[in-house]
Amino acid sequence: MRALATTLLLALGAFAPLADAQIVHPDREIEAPGHTTTGWLDEGFGQTLAIDGDRLAIGAPNNDYGKGAVYVFERSSSGAFEEVAFLTHQPIVGVSNSFGIDVALEGDRLVVGTWDSLVRVYERGASGAWSLVSTILEPNVDDDWFGLSVALEGDRIAVTARASDHLDGPPHLYVFERDPGGAWPLVGSATLPMNGHQTDFGLDLAMSGDLIAVGVPRDPNTTIWRSGSVYLAQPSAGDWDFFAGFTAPVPEPGARFGDAIAFGDGRLFVGETHSDAAGESSGSVHVFTYGRSGITHEAEFQANDTAPMDRFGSDLEVDGDDLVVAAPGAHAFTGEASGVVYHFVRREDGSYFQSGRIELPDPTDDDELGRPGDQSIGLDDGRLVLGSPMHDDEVGVVYEIDLLPLLHRESTIESSIGGMQHLELRAGADRAGHAFFLLGSLGGTSPGIALGGGVEVPLVLDAYTSLTASGQGSFVNGSGWLGPDGEASSIYFLQQFKAEPLAGLAVFHAFVTIDPFTFDTFASNAVAVELTP
Repeated sequence: MRALATTLLLALGAFAPLADAQIVHPDREIEAPGHTTTGWLDEGFGQTLAIDGDRLAIGAPNNDYGKGAVYVFERSSSGAFEEVAFLTHQPIVGVSNSFGIDVALEGDRLVVGTWDSLVRVYERGASGAWSLVSTILEPNVDDDWFGLSVALEGDRIAVTARASDHLDGPPHLYVFERDPGGAWPLVGSATLPMNGHQTDFGLDLAMSGDLIAVGVPRDPNTTIWRSGSVYLAQPSAGDWDFFAGFTAPVPEPGARFGDAIAFGDGRLFVGETHSDAAGESSGSVHVFTYGRSGITHEAEFQANDTAPMDRFGSDLEVDGDDLVVAAPGAHAFTGEASGVVYHFVRREDGSYFQSGRIELPDPTDDDELGRPGDQSIGLDDGRLVLGSPMHDDEVGVVYEIDLLPLLHRESTIESSIGGMQHLELRAGADRAGHAFFLLGSLGGTSPGIALGGGVEVPLVLDAYTSLTASGQGSFVNGSGWLGPDGEASSIYFLQQFKAEPLAGLAVFHAFVTIDPFTFDTFASNAVAVELTP
């Protein structure tokens, strides 16, 4: 196989990678299990969610006429998420508290916010059951919307309250820490001098160590109307204080800087959903560095196809070098304004390369993927979970996407008419300029093909593998050279006369790269396309 790869390398022409195409449809769906005592189905499943390793918490704040619920899932041996707990809260009779309006998950601990008055803390026991271990009540009886946003890190919980004194008073940030007895006492609070009611204070909240960031996208203290701000809080003299507030470098009226915020790799990312960087309300994301010297603006960017009314930056998550950003007004490939989520990868120089564009498999104009305040994106170790709470008349669904080197869009081709599957190759910037070629198999993914040096292509070696290795596969741009970020785009194109004999089978593809100087090789994951009758 190594000799075959070398031969192919020498035969490659100077093919340029295709331009970025639309990428991924989700790999798996998690549907709402449908727990309800009233038959109410419009529960907004996926409006909030949090993922940590093989655990996933999904909020459904409209469940049971707005009382709310949270579903907990764990990944099974099959690789799929399976429900392990269904958590509810019984509010005061006649009151809808929207239990699950925000969730935070870390290890064996889950924090659930409500629309008003309390936050609940759950822990997973040795038996695997999730139990309520603490109820945190609003410290100030005049607090409004206490629990709308929550954050969890270790033994510390941060909670926002939008306003106090029956909507006319200032907003609060509260910090609670777990004591040796398992209780969660209040250890500090921070207040901003404003009427918090119509500021959207705490629409998003992020915590990293002793630093907490709170978005105020309609900050009344800014000189430019609703341009928005982000405030930073830290411990101070036994309490917590807001020590800095900042805006976009060039504030715009109504731009809503602070709609979404996230910490990652020593940086703070802020969404400005209604900025006019690429047309009216197109949106943008700002990147800041922070330290003893203060806060420094590092970059502002959009997707390479951001358009007016996209609202790019409405929700975002960071994990390592991966950044995902929602644009709820963006149009899908099929034309619906369903919303799009973009995947970016950080380069060595600190800039971000747009790796992918993620769409729903059946988009509609009602989806609004990644609306501000929904907290419907979760990202952990290359796995993206994406909530679509408006899907199916607001029943909701959650999608799971593996952000792997080989990504795909279509998963099926109708053999009676033929079709195509778009493939995105993302080998990483350290493989920029390397040669690539696509291989296939009709026999599955295991056992794989060993290339030596611990590299294995996850394809069963068969006649189709040899056909693709010789350059005779049905590809557009099936071989060539990776671009400056280690990227390329290909299309698997199957005509009707070739597809019909394969009806009912699945075709698997993976790609291999070769360093033209050292001959070091790399193999991607495999993706499948099913040939339906």
